[in-house]
Amino acid sequence: MKFTGRVVHGANVGEHFGVATANLELDQEISLDEGVYFVRTRVLQNPGSEYNALLHYGHRKTFGGEFSIEVHILDFKQDLYNQKLEVEVLHRERDVRKFDNADALFTQIEQDKVRAQKFFLRRKIAQHWRDISDEERRKLDEQAVELLEQNEFFLKATRVFAFAPMRDELHFVQKMCSIFPDKDYFWPKVEHDKIHFFLDTFENLKLGAFNIREPKVAFEAIPRTQDVVIVPALAADEWGYRLGRGKGYYDRFLATTKSHSITLLPYFAISPKKIPTEPHDQMIDEVLVIKK
Repeated sequence: MKFTGRVVHGANVGEHFGVATANLELDQEISLDEGVYFVRTRVLQNPGSEYNALLHYGHRKTFGGEFSIEVHILDFKQDLYNQKLEVEVLHRERDVRKFDNADALFTQIEQDKVRAQKFFLRRKIAQHWRDISDEERRKLDEQAVELLEQNEFFLKATRVFAFAPMRDELHFVQKMCSIFPDKDYFWPKVEHDKIHFFLDTFENLKLGAFNIREPKVAFEAIPRTQDVVIVPALAADEWGYRLGRGKGYYDRFLATTKSHSITLLPYFAISPKKIPTEPHDQMIDEVLVIKK
């Protein structure tokens, strides 16, 4: 859904907490449930300008209940008063809720901002995967195997906790298994909102939940210190902060193990800035970057 509106003066409550918003007066009626949304917005008077933003659409339940339409543009400090914005709604994040006080509300808004930054980074990486050629994909996959062949932690490990790659991930795992057939490989399966790993071969994996290849449930393994866990990721930074798919399965798993964790990512999935984090997010011990 897209709509347009002019930026008008509002209550300026958010500015006191460092969360400035553009209050909109819409040009047309829209059909949208009350909520907090992740949106893309652009300034119509400035062709080519496009920004990631949060949208509040609904009553200000914490501050008197007045209805408002407010856009907070991420990492943006310019004055937009009286300018027209076009807003494209991408994702509904949560309901509008009444908080006990302003501090509680703006703590939630900071969490919303982190989740929005993650959402838009996922979209950016997904677009990169769509843009690269099959030939570049093949080269990236080959280089990923070469990096593992040089990695001391992987070479020493006799047990490897791996995963079956999805479309928007490097496809090095099957070749890794064939080059190092003497290692035991364990594969993830989500049960009761937790990841469990089971001994199996790559060839035996079958499509399961979320259209991901899973092992047969047989011998479950608990990671040991000397094992290696190869962790899927959509992006990471040089400090080892990882961006996953948002379910938190691997973060909960990594919090319980001291095994050496490795993520392999192409150059375009490495963030020059620190990945925004939430309290449950776990760091990766080693990020291996496949260069262009």
